[in-house]
Parts: sequence; structure tokens; C-alpha cells
Amino acid sequence: MKMIKYIGGCVLAGLLLTFVSCDTIKEQDRKVLFTGSISGERTVLLEEFTGVRCVNCPIAANEAHKLQEFFGENLIVVSLFPQTPTGLTDIAPGDPDVRTEEAEAYAREFNVDQFPNGMVNRQSVLAWESWGGAVAEVVSGGDNYASMTMSVALDEEELQVSLSGRFEQEYKSAGVINVIVMVLGDSIVTRQLGATNPAAHVQNHVLITTLSDVWGDRVASSSPSAGTEFSAAYHTSVDPLLLELRDNKKLSVDKLTVVAALVDAGSKEVLQAVQVHLKK
Repeated sequence: MKMIKYIGGCVLAGLLLTFVSCDTIKEQDRKVLFTGSISGERTVLLEEFTGVRCVNCPIAANEAHKLQEFFGENLIVVSLFPQTPTGLTDIAPGDPDVRTEEAEAYAREFNVDQFPNGMVNRQSVLAWESWGGAVAEVVSGGDNYASMTMSVALDEEELQVSLSGRFEQEYKSAGVINVIVMVLGDSIVTRQLGATNPAAHVQNHVLITTLSDVWGDRVASSSPSAGTEFSAAYHTSVDPLLLELRDNKKLSVDKLTVVAALVDAGSKEVLQAVQVHLKK
């Protein structure tokens, strides 16, 4: 068993993680195909609940960044900006509105009313100081129930997502198995208003929208056996996607990332995840 421990963003010597990079392949001049895949390694989803009027949220965001550097492709981070509580989430006039109904739905379901907090594979709500230990516990000791591969085709008009996978071992689930597909945005500049002197802050891996239902779409029945295969496909037009950041200029396509999470609909546990960065 691989033993990994994360302490305050410090990398411990002698530990090696397996990283899988994304390939970029040009097709038919206008269309670009991005692919991402994972091995048998468990990939963990860290969702951070945050707001632009939260003093400690930039500290938590920095911790998430350190965790990404340490765990590499074994960790995917999603930043969630709920619409309430308004005292922490109100956007300054003229700034891009990074709040989403999807983030609000997750905050309400998991009773998150203080920031910064986060969830590792949606198991419990944790203070940011506990994220590293929770991620390390899953990576080092968690079962790798499923493998997944995702490709994203992009042209000037449409974004197409294709996902496939299989269960590598039997999984006793509390409900059916769903897949949630999210679109994230990077390099979104907002003012962080919680400090005495508000300053520009770069927001990364911000949830912009979900292509699936907010709680996912069914891809397998409950308790799938080893060898059970699944697949899903989604598409959306590019312009409405880029206009999600209301009252501000468009977010360029090369700042987008698509994330897919395999979820037990009953327990809401994330079993596996994969991401593809749309960088040409």
C-alpha cells in the first residue's frame, strides 16, 4: 500500500506519484480534440466553497494550489461560489459574477454556510487545514473502483464531451451510479473585498456550469460488478458557455477545463474523477 502524508503544503521526500498528461491533437483544421485519461490511481475531487468577501479564502485557495502541486494528477480542485450567504459572496460592481446556481445547490445540500470550507470526494465538510490529510488518506488507502477516459472536441461553435469507463472491482453502492460533468474557468480576476485593503485576486478552477444534471446523470445501476462499462456524451454551444460570466467580458476558451466525476447517487461519494484542460 502506498503511504502518503501531506503536511502544510510541504512535499515529503521519497514519494512518487504517477502523472498522466493531456494530449492535444489537431483535427480538420478547425476542430481540436483534447484527451485526458487516468490509470488505476484514485483521483480525488476537492471542492472548495469560497467567496470574494472572505478574508481567509485566499489562504485556503493557496493551500489548494499547494495540494495540486503535491498530488499532481491525483487531485482535481473545483472552486464553488454559492449565491448565499450574501455577506460573503456579493460581487463588486463591474467584476465578473462567479456565483452559480450549481454551487448554491451544493452548499445547501451539504449545509455549508461558512467559508472557506471544502469537501474531499463529498464525504464531509472540512476546514482548509484538514484538506491535505483527507486527500492523502484517499490517495494512499482508497479503493480504485473505476477507471475513466474523457475526450473533448472543440470548434468555433460547439463543445463536445465523450466519457467512457469501467468498474475495476465490484462496488456496493447506496444508489445508482451517476456522472457529473462540470466546466471550470481559470484566470478570472475579481476584487477580494474581505480584507482591509481590497485587492485584485485571480480565481482559478471556478465552476461555471454543469453539462449534466447538477447531481449527475445515471450511467450504471446500483452495485455494479467488476467489468461493468459505462459511457456518456454531452455537447453545448460555445457562445452561451462563455457568456456565463455575466456583466463582464467573455472568458477565453483556453481558460476552460472540463471535469467529470463518477458519483454514488445515494451516498453522494465521488468514486473517481478526470479532467481535461482546453489549452491549445
